[in-house]
Amino acid sequence: MALATETVRMATQEQILDIAATLITDIPKLTFEDAQRLIGMKKKLHAKAAPALQQVISEVLGKQEDDLTSSAPEKPATDELPTEMTLGGRIYDILTFVEKGDRGWVDGTVMHERGKKLHANMGAEDSQWILDHQDEIPVALRGKVYFAFPEERNGADAAFVGWDGGRWYRLWNRLGGGDWSGRGRLLRLREVSSN
Repeated sequence: MALATETVRMATQEQILDIAATLITDIPKLTFEDAQRLIGMKKKLHAKAAPALQQVISEVLGKQEDDLTSSAPEKPATDELPTEMTLGGRIYDILTFVEKGDRGWVDGTVMHERGKKLHANMGAEDSQWILDHQDEIPVALRGKVYFAFPEERNGADAAFVGWDGGRWYRLWNRLGGGDWSGRGRLLRLREVSSN
């Protein structure tokens, strides 16, 4: 355990992200929230391994142990975040799909239906546009929200674009039966700038 702990501590952020990307690829059904729940299941881990694992992950991610083991639902991002952004001349409204009473998350099918009602842009063309113009995404959104694109599919999974600490990436989460947290946002194209 001491060797594993030291290895993780010495790993660079890029190496950790590479490992995480490999895990996400190898275990496509495992979301970040699922990983947090697994870490919190102390009774399933060896009594000595759980605290050490939580301590290492806390140090590496720069998070408090309570953040990693909390079973409380994730709170929606605050109202202080931008509600619009301009990327490559396109002005997008940034829309919340989790509503009061949703316990901080919704199933992907609910998110998709709400996106239709909001006339959100939910496909591959817009997710690629976001990635192509990611340097224009407001810094205030980094690590605080992800952008969901439920009509861009990889089998039963839907795309989302999230911040990893260095750049925005396209990732996948289960649409039907998947939990989509209050940090999630949909985008609606408002207008194309003439500039």
